[in-house]
Amino acid sequence: MKHLQYLSLLLLFALTACEKEASIKAPYETALPTTHSFVKFVHAYGAATPSYSTPAAGPTLQIEMNMQKITPTALAIGATFPANEYTAINTVTTPSSTFGIKMSTGVPPATVRDSLLSTIITQLSAGKYQTYFFFDDAGRPAIQAAVDDIRNPAGGNHFRVRFANFIPNPPAATPAIDVFSVNNNAVVLSNIPYRRVTSYIELPRTAASDIFRIRWAGTTTVISSLTVTTNNMNSLTFVARGHFGVTGTRAPALSVTRDR
Repeated sequence: MKHLQYLSLLLLFALTACEKEASIKAPYETALPTTHSFVKFVHAYGAATPSYSTPAAGPTLQIEMNMQKITPTALAIGATFPANEYTAINTVTTPSSTFGIKMSTGVPPATVRDSLLSTIITQLSAGKYQTYFFFDDAGRPAIQAAVDDIRNPAGGNHFRVRFANFIPNPPAATPAIDVFSVNNNAVVLSNIPYRRVTSYIELPRTAASDIFRIRWAGTTTVISSLTVTTNNMNSLTFVARGHFGVTGTRAPALSVTRDR
């Protein structure tokens, strides 16, 4: 009898574990727009604290969904999870989710989790693509969601870009940023304020790569630049992050993630 009770407990534990993980797409499960929502996370937190490093470089992060860790390794500032793709979540079994951002001790690929920094409760809709940006708002950890308009450019031999500004402490005289494309020799997006995630715009693909520069609005002062491969029909999100007036990991920088 004790043996049967033990087997029953094992079976119950296995079923419970499977139930907790059912919302994340299994390797063999087809992610369909009719049943799945698609999410990704961007680490743009540039504050000095909390931090385990010296000098302070901000936290490395772990992402949780409904109290289950979904990041295999810790994320450093500027990193995206998953890299250049999305996590598919079954909306039939999980119509809503609580995403949590936890601090990780050490540097990637550290896996020890510590204090909960921020959470967001969100409704998940089938066929919806979303990016969650983790950033610091006046020194407080915060999460902001943006809906990703995933589609092909209207014109052939084009690609799509959008920009997110998460630099919280710009100079008072220039509180926004402009985005300059070297290939187009022009400002392609202008006057983007803090916490703004722009809509996608289409750009012609005239070369295999382009250099994008972020500037303080209305000036030619380059804050950061990034060379990216410009594949035809791609959609890219550029993220301005970091703190004005500091150096190293937390300095203003530009990163990119491929949405399509």
